[in-house]
Amino acid sequence: MVIIEDESEEKEKEGKKTLIQKAENFAKWVASLVDGGAPVIGAALPLIPFMIGINLTIFHFIFSYIILVCLLIYLGIFLGNISGGSNSNMLFTYY
Repeated sequence: MVIIEDESEEKEKEGKKTLIQKAENFAKWVASLVDGGAPVIGAALPLIPFMIGINLTIFHFIFSYIILVCLLIYLGIFLGNISGGSNSNMLFTYY
């Protein structure tokens, strides 16, 4: 015995999404935008000094390195906050 279901009923079931499916879809989009956008911003910011001047001088390179160092420091602070705070007080307890 074979049970044949109407294809229109299957399409209606596929079209209706639960709240969890909608949240999962939204989370995928947000994660993909963040994962794709963060490297673009991180790569574009140090290039700003090279877009400002017509003739490149040592100032442009130094300013680019300053931007890179500031980004790395900010990233370190951000990741330190995510991981549970600063562990600098632990350095002083061991010595």
